[in-house]
Amino acid sequence: MNLVYPDRNVVLIGFMGTGKSSVGRELARRWGFRFLDTDSIIRNECGRPIAEIFSVFGEPFFRDQEFATLTKLLHRRRSVIATGGGIVIQPRNVTLLSKLGTTIWLKADNQTIFERG
Repeated sequence: MNLVYPDRNVVLIGFMGTGKSSVGRELARRWGFRFLDTDSIIRNECGRPIAEIFSVFGEPFFRDQEFATLTKLLHRRRSVIATGGGIVIQPRNVTLLSKLGTTIWLKADNQTIFERG
């Protein structure tokens, strides 16, 4: 069952390890949507792993990259978008997330998150 309008996006938010990427890929496959991952987009654009982006450029730079990525995705339709765990800490991102589509907050218990980490 598709809980969104046929041309809208689904945006997955939640703490790291809650399954945003794996759930997102499966939803996209089932619905015939495109799967997009904001962390993967940032990694590809910066040519570095996320941990290295944090250590070399700092968290403010990374958060700016998240905002820029969300802005670029505003024109997308029929996508499932997995976000980084900290994307909601900036109010400007929350505004964009609501414009992108239906937002779903994934949760997992502590043990599951620990096992996936």
